[in-house]
Amino acid sequence: LPEGDAPVLVGTSDLPTLTHSAVRLAFHADPETRAAVLRRLRSERLEARDRPARAALGYAEGAVAYVDGDIERARNVLVAAARTSPRVFHIWESLNRAARTDLGTTVPDAWATWLPGYPAPWCVLGRQASQRGELDDAGELFQRCLLLGPQVPVNALLYGDALVDADRTEEAGTAAALLLAGPDRQRFVGDYIQARADARAGRLERAHARLRDALRRQPALGGAFLLVGNGRPLRWYLELSELLCRRQAAATELAERFLLGETPRVETFSFHWRDQATALCLHAAPDRRGPCLDAIDALLEDPTTLHGDPALGNGSRAFVEGDLGGAARAWRSLANASSRVGILPLATLAGDEASAWLAERADATLAARTDFAGVHPATYRRAAARRAAGDDAEASALEARLQAAGARFMSPVDPLACAAGEPAP
Repeated sequence: LPEGDAPVLVGTSDLPTLTHSAVRLAFHADPETRAAVLRRLRSERLEARDRPARAALGYAEGAVAYVDGDIERARNVLVAAARTSPRVFHIWESLNRAARTDLGTTVPDAWATWLPGYPAPWCVLGRQASQRGELDDAGELFQRCLLLGPQVPVNALLYGDALVDADRTEEAGTAAALLLAGPDRQRFVGDYIQARADARAGRLERAHARLRDALRRQPALGGAFLLVGNGRPLRWYLELSELLCRRQAAATELAERFLLGETPRVETFSFHWRDQATALCLHAAPDRRGPCLDAIDALLEDPTTLHGDPALGNGSRAFVEGDLGGAARAWRSLANASSRVGILPLATLAGDEASAWLAERADATLAARTDFAGVHPATYRRAAARRAAGDDAEASALEARLQAAGARFMSPVDPLACAAGEPAP
């Protein structure tokens, strides 16, 4: 289907590819293209004979209708899909976004009522309680989620993140120990949670080594191990590497391992694989960035590959070719995406207006994070920028956080020395 001058493929090789690529296309297509997609999905749904197929096609049709602004159609199709196959998480996420249902209650509460023996709704409720600061309630909800679904890695990851963010690092360590005694999928999440707890306490080197070794053991980039939390473990590892002045070395190693071999080891069945791969390319050694992006382009030529959101990739080629201002302009749409701005090479962008605007917005979001003994790599940049802008109050508050964190760091590398950007290896 056309998108301007560039073809955007809706893969039809199988049902998952059709539904997921149709949903992703909706965010980047014009109304005429979305109408064509909706007609195809409706036709397929009405002809589908089995319940899983009807539910999957209903999810896709409802999600695309929501993007198209037809909220009533989205609500009706998604509610029907949820009743057909109430265990499909994506359906309930889409219903939650539409926020208007005929269930008479909130979507997570309805889901928990319909399927009290299924774990996911309790993790959704736990995440919402954690975001409201109701940590005791969140803990109970996450524990119920894990009791019902201990084999689902993302459930444990969300709970571990909530514990660490609440400074309950001992409880997080206990949860990690249980996971580390389990199968591979659980062990990877256990390593991530324990690394987060170590970093929160200032044990940066220990945290880095643990997650580095866990990533080295993974069979492919974008696979189930790295998809938990939308690729959060990899993003967090790169941020920690930046704090220790070694993000380039860490990214280069993983790019060589997963992307630059004779046969790339990348699983492209998720939308998030492209973000992860692009992050490695952006931060790899300069001579590896171009070939790394070429490897991604080659994977995108396969019509069955899920392309994902192209926003990050749009500026990547400009960055690699030295057009730093052009890269910053292409990445403007990511400024408020807290899960994605952390992988942008903010410290190395040009000092023009577009770069300054992007860095200001992104660092304002990232500097509030307290992952590493109370600070984040962006805290340093934000403090210096606010001091230069004459905002002494915010600069002093950030500098106080940096001083407190510096006293807790247990690392031979002085993270303060990395604040202005990672030195060349």
